[in-house]
Amino acid sequence: MATADATAGAIGPDSFKWEALPPMPTKRVYSSAVECNGKLYVIGGVSMHGNPLDAFEMYDPEKKKWNNRLPNLPNKRGQPAVAVVGGKIVVLGGVAGSKEASDAVDVFDTTSKKWTMGMKTLGEKIQNISTVVHNGKVITIGGMKANTSALQLCRVLNIEENVWLELPDMPTARYGAAAHIKGDVIYVLGGRNGKYPVMCLEVLDLKQSRWTKLKPLTKPRVFCSYIMTDEKFYCIGGLQADGKDFHDETEEYDVENDEWTDLDSMPHVRGDFCAGMVAGKIVVVGGMSRKALPLTEAEFLDDDKTWKPIADCPVSRGSGTSTVFQDKLVIIGGFTPEGVSSAVELLSVGSTSETAEASEASRGQARRGKGKRR
Repeated sequence: MATADATAGAIGPDSFKWEALPPMPTKRVYSSAVECNGKLYVIGGVSMHGNPLDAFEMYDPEKKKWNNRLPNLPNKRGQPAVAVVGGKIVVLGGVAGSKEASDAVDVFDTTSKKWTMGMKTLGEKIQNISTVVHNGKVITIGGMKANTSALQLCRVLNIEENVWLELPDMPTARYGAAAHIKGDVIYVLGGRNGKYPVMCLEVLDLKQSRWTKLKPLTKPRVFCSYIMTDEKFYCIGGLQADGKDFHDETEEYDVENDEWTDLDSMPHVRGDFCAGMVAGKIVVVGGMSRKALPLTEAEFLDDDKTWKPIADCPVSRGSGTSTVFQDKLVIIGGFTPEGVSSAVELLSVGSTSETAEASEASRGQARRGKGKRR
C-alpha cells in the first residue's frame, strides 16, 4: 500500500494542467506581475506600438474577473521592478519611453486602493533593478543607468518613512541579475554589464554588512532564466555571449556545498521563455525559437534531473510575463503569432482526469479567443 500511495502521489508529465483565465483588458508585453492578498496585479508594460503603459489591472480569482478601474500607474513604464511589502505594491524604475529609464518610485495601497504621492525617487534613471524584501523594507540591487552602464549600488527603501539608506556596494556592477534572500543573507546571481554576461555569484550578509564571492556560473550567457530556492539555484537557457544563438544548458548550484553541476539540456532551444516553480518542480514554457517564432512547448525538470515534456501551453508566445500565483505558474501577455497578447494562463498540478479536462477546456478557450484584437 505504501508503494502504491507513493506512486499515485508522484508528479509526472500527465500531472500538469493548463487553465485559461479571462484575457487582460490591456494587451501588453514586458509587464511586471505580483500576487498581493490573494489577487494578481499586472503592472505597466509596453503596447503593440512600443509605447510604455500606465495600465494597472487586478485579477480576482474568486470573481474570476479583471478589475481595470483601479487608478493607473502614476508613471508610464515597461519592465519596472516590483516588490510587495504587507498590503502595498512598490514599483521602481523601468523603461519610461524611447528606451529611456525611469527614476520613479510608486507605492499602491491595496486596502485604500490609492497610490502614495510624494515618494522619493531613485535619484537617477535606472532600469533592470533587482529587489528583495527584508524586515518590511525593499532592498534594491544593481541596475542599468541611462548611459547603459551597470551599477554596483545596493540600497534600502523604507516606504513608511519614505527614506533611502545605503548598503555596501556589490563587488560587481550588473543589471538584470537574480536575487534571493534567505534570513539575513542576500544572494545575487548572474546578470549583464553592457554586452557582457556577468557570471559571478555574490552574497551580502546584512548583519555583518559584508559581501562575499562564491563559485561563479560556468557558461557565459545573457537573458537566461534563474530559479532560486533556499537550497538550490538554477540557470536555464539564455543567449550566447556573442548573440548568435541560444543556450539549452541547465546548471544547478548547491548552496550548502558551493558547487555547480551541469544537468540535462532542455529539449527545445529557446529564448525569452517563461520559467517558474509548480508544486516544487521547475517548469519552462514557450519562448522564441531560432526562427524567431513563438513556441507552445513546455517541459518540467523531473526528480532524475532530466527534462520531460508536458501539455503545450494553449497560446504560443515569447517574452511573456510569469509569476507564481496561488502556488500556480501564471503566464501573462507577450508576443504571439497574432501580435502583442492579452492572454493569461495558469499551470498547476492535478489528477490525471482533471488535467485532461482542464487542458482541453483551455485549448478550446484559446481557439475561441484567436483573432480578437483590441
